[in-house]
Amino acid sequence: MKKTILIIGGSGLIGKPLVRAYLKDKKVINLDIKNFKLIDKNYYYEKIDLNKLGTIKSKIDNIFKKYKNINSVINCSYPTGKSWGKCSFEKLNLNLLNKNLYSNLHSYIWSSCLVLQNMKRKKISGSLILFSSIYGMRGQDMSIYENTEIKENIIYAVSKGGISNFVREAASYYGKYKIRVNAICPGGISGHVKGSKNSQSQVFKNNYLKRVPIKRFANTNDITAATIFLSSDKASYITGINLLIDGGWTSI
Repeated sequence: MKKTILIIGGSGLIGKPLVRAYLKDKKVINLDIKNFKLIDKNYYYEKIDLNKLGTIKSKIDNIFKKYKNINSVINCSYPTGKSWGKCSFEKLNLNLLNKNLYSNLHSYIWSSCLVLQNMKRKKISGSLILFSSIYGMRGQDMSIYENTEIKENIIYAVSKGGISNFVREAASYYGKYKIRVNAICPGGISGHVKGSKNSQSQVFKNNYLKRVPIKRFANTNDITAATIFLSSDKASYITGINLLIDGGWTSI
């Protein structure tokens, strides 16, 4: 029987390549608010709105009842609201803080906790992989935003920092149940600006790459390969880590 991978956020920038990569030899469930066009007998889609925290438990519980042989879960979801781009220090207010932490950090941690509870209850010896960022390990470098329309985002940094430490805490607790918990921490990935329809400007790209020893952005293949490794038996003694995939950004 093929192993089954559950990907929360499988229709996103990182999720889509992960879905396609795992389908080479596994069944894949994509749990996201929107589906994407993919025809494969081993691909399954289930709808979820992670901004509605009250509905998440029943949905995830039902997924584990409905599908058998779930071995690994990958949470690469990135729920944000319309006010996401306003969460700079200068514009932040209490309403923005509460709303965006609720949709971004709270939903992410809650959905991950529910996955772990189900894995424990069903005695699944498997892996949960979360997605943090270099900014879960470091403060944002303000110099890369100079002469651009992009601002620092306090919610992003706080949320990713929370995820990074959640991984350590969850790995410590769930290790005795043979559940591994790790995180991927990417550097900049070439593409659109989160919370905006705009692409990254050339000025931003130039500013960013000044700090990257390898002198390029990450691509989805870089992220996919590391994720597949962490979910495999080859990583059976790895838990509680935040794996930096940043081209050397955090080394200098």
